[in-house]
Amino acid sequence: MSAMDTDSTPPVSDDTQVQDMVVEKEAPDAVSAEIAAENAIEEAPTAVDEAQVAIQQVQQVQEVPAATQESAQPDDKVADAVGSPEVASVAAADTPTATSNTDAVSTSTPLSATPTPPPRSKTESPLDKDTYDNSPGSWQIPIAPVKPPAAPSSTSSSNQPYEPTAAFIDKHSQRRERLEQRLSANEEDIDAWESLLSDASQTGDVPAIRDVYERLLKVFPTSAKHWIGYLEMELGYSNFTEAEALFTRCLKSVLSVDLWKFYLSYIQRINGGNDLSEEARTVIEKAFEYVLNHVGIDKDAGSIWVDYLYFLRSTETSGTWEEQRKMDNMRRTYQRAISIPLNNVEQLWKDYDQWENNLNRLTAKKFLSERSTAYMTARTALRESRSMTDALLKKSLARKPRGTDSEAKQLSLWKKYIAWEKGNPLHLEESAGVVERVSFAYQQALLVFRHFPELWYDYAMYFMQQGKPDRSMTILKQATDVLPMSLVITFAYAELCEANDKMDDVKVAYDALLERLDQQAIKAQKDAQDQVDQLQQELTQEISDMNLGDDVDGELREKVRARERQVKREQEDIQLQGKKRVEDISRQCTMIWIAYMRMERRVEGIKAARGIFSRARKSPYRTFHVFIASALMEYHNSKDAVVAGKIFGLAAKSFGDDPDFVCQYLDFLIQMNDDNNTRALFERSLATLAADKATPVWKKFLDYENKYGDLTSVKNVEKRMLAAIPSMNSTDSFMARYSYLDLNPKVELDAPGRQVKRTSDRQQKKQKQPQDEEMEEPPKSSIHDGGKRGKGKPQGDLGDSHAPSKKPQPQQQAPPQPQQPPQASNGLPSMVGYILSRLPAAPIYHGPIISPGELLDVLCNLPLAQNAPPPPVAHRKGGQGGPAPSRDPRMRGRGDGKRGGRGGGRGAKRKGGHRDDADDDYGGHHKGMGPNRPPEYDVFRARQAKRHRDDPSFT
Repeated sequence: MSAMDTDSTPPVSDDTQVQDMVVEKEAPDAVSAEIAAENAIEEAPTAVDEAQVAIQQVQQVQEVPAATQESAQPDDKVADAVGSPEVASVAAADTPTATSNTDAVSTSTPLSATPTPPPRSKTESPLDKDTYDNSPGSWQIPIAPVKPPAAPSSTSSSNQPYEPTAAFIDKHSQRRERLEQRLSANEEDIDAWESLLSDASQTGDVPAIRDVYERLLKVFPTSAKHWIGYLEMELGYSNFTEAEALFTRCLKSVLSVDLWKFYLSYIQRINGGNDLSEEARTVIEKAFEYVLNHVGIDKDAGSIWVDYLYFLRSTETSGTWEEQRKMDNMRRTYQRAISIPLNNVEQLWKDYDQWENNLNRLTAKKFLSERSTAYMTARTALRESRSMTDALLKKSLARKPRGTDSEAKQLSLWKKYIAWEKGNPLHLEESAGVVERVSFAYQQALLVFRHFPELWYDYAMYFMQQGKPDRSMTILKQATDVLPMSLVITFAYAELCEANDKMDDVKVAYDALLERLDQQAIKAQKDAQDQVDQLQQELTQEISDMNLGDDVDGELREKVRARERQVKREQEDIQLQGKKRVEDISRQCTMIWIAYMRMERRVEGIKAARGIFSRARKSPYRTFHVFIASALMEYHNSKDAVVAGKIFGLAAKSFGDDPDFVCQYLDFLIQMNDDNNTRALFERSLATLAADKATPVWKKFLDYENKYGDLTSVKNVEKRMLAAIPSMNSTDSFMARYSYLDLNPKVELDAPGRQVKRTSDRQQKKQKQPQDEEMEEPPKSSIHDGGKRGKGKPQGDLGDSHAPSKKPQPQQQAPPQPQQPPQASNGLPSMVGYILSRLPAAPIYHGPIISPGELLDVLCNLPLAQNAPPPPVAHRKGGQGGPAPSRDPRMRGRGDGKRGGRGGGRGAKRKGGHRDDADDDYGGHHKGMGPNRPPEYDVFRARQAKRHRDDPSFT
């Protein structure tokens, strides 16, 4: 039997029906096609397109009825060519159905759509091995093969590969050009990347696909989705070496559960099978441990733990020692898993409980009780963390800062989650476990926010706090590669290198950042100039297309001029934006130069700092700040005011028109007490500065004269300033002259305005809430004018608050409805606020201080009767008498016409009877009508009656 009969048969299409036919001979066309396929494979093994065309031609020839093919066997060479592993792999990858033919093949039923792989040969790739049947589904992450495009069917027996038409190529190139333009404008346009990747995949051009993936992953290097797609492409073309190189590049830097599960599935497939050898099982077990050591603490890694436990359980043992080792491995794995806040930690605990009880119920209780605390802690931590982790978008692409609300919210959630991990919610005894979890949280956050320097800095400083400067330096070094233009990261890295005496690394970091910023400034200028030139060329072309002659009418000429003015404005805006961009870069360069000088002064002295200043002075991208920093460094470290003055004078040649620099120069001269040069600089700068820029210099000049000059000079400078700055009035100038530090006489002018405003607000509030008038307004007679009452109206303790109202009242008032008292501006009800405002100030009180807590304790512990009778109500003799007599001592002994006045003496009697009984002072329960009727049990009036009984003046 030939190799073709046993290894492979040509694929058959789904709609072809074979009816009891014996294949004994193939047509000459089939033989020639197979020979062409063999030659193509021998000459160019990577030419997949040609082999595909040859295989399709074999399929078309073999569809000829079997009646025309009798008693012919193909040559062994041809059969071996068709049944070779290379051709078989291509056919198996591209055809939906395949069967293994023998001498007589009978298929009376339709062919299955699922491919049946041929028997595995010795040269077959390890990836083509079947995964063993007893593995769970999560292990079998499919690696979908990327199929080369099928060439169109042709009746010709030519073996030339299919070549696309010129129209197709042109259309494809135009689409690619549009996508490239979108990416040049915005490299983070993921839709354009996906479209470009899809187009490249359809062509089957592996180098082109790789190029797109490499460019995409350069922009989004932490995208696990695209790394997996890249790996699937390489494995689809059986490029195992390239795939393993990709694993080496991405695994350590992208701690994504999906990516690591894909890696695990790859290891299992190349080492798997129905019968695992001891070596293969060892490799898979090491792969599981490797994966769990890196991403096992992720809450989404529960499926990996389950798969590992299943793998350990499926291990076959042949002795007691191996069985004991298997149980120890499973117990250790279970105990590790249940102490981690995984999403499926509760199910893992149930499985562990069941597994231990199935082994031995006596030992199960011991092991479960030992680990129950860790499990409960992990479950509690999982529930606490869900408020933060459930809202985290871990699969988002790492984009540059955009300043959106969603971005700020996600960053806040990550910081909150990291702070939660730092608090050791699992109550781990070893600090190494806490550091590992915190580090993993930082790495997870950096997968999404890798362009945020504050996150990198916090990550590095956390290890500094843990006493691991080497790890901090590694993190900052990685951050400089990710954010090469970040000043924060560069300064932190340089400071750490300086602390560890790595001065060469500091200089390299500063020089590299300065070089990159210089290149960026040059690029910004060039881009702005290119845009200006492009606008000018478009305008020139537009005018030339109009074919303007000498006899151009005025309307057309006016349109042309309007167009020229519009282009001119656009060019100015572009130049202004470019100039602003260059200024921003110059400010960044200046900060680096200053830090560079300070570092050199600390390490090597002032001479080395002068060398850095000399380099900075020659750079075109620096500001006046570097001159001031160098001058003050010379003055304070070298004690040489002459050199500092020369540096200021050198800077004045370039930045004399900058008011900020002039003010700094003036401060230096004033500190040096150089009056002549100070006044000269004032006059010189005010003569050259524009009016809109000279305001801070004028104010400093006035302040200088006010502090160190005479009144005449002050008046002259003030007059000149008011003439030069029309927007400033004399009142503001006068107030500024008499202000010092945070003392300002303007506060006195503002006080009456605030009082007027407060009074008007109060009046508006009274108009809006008339129903609360009595509650908001204080009583008409305060406690300080108790003796200045009207005649015949003796008052009680609360003045006339209980006197009958002058307004007409109905005979009976309806019960009042409960209502919320109006709130004051400070959150208190208005009446409470008024009462508090009437209290004396705290410094006036010199009495004992009562503790509120102790007072409440005394009140709470008072022995009160449970069923105490109601207090007695005093009754006035004579029925409904007038109001009670006043408690004011000044009113005692003074008559009002009813008590006999002074001549009546203390023993005078009242109308309506004698004061024999104190209970008759206030009438019965029916005293008063309508709203004046007192309550049935009036505690206040009972207390008043008791006072009258005890008062000796009425006895």
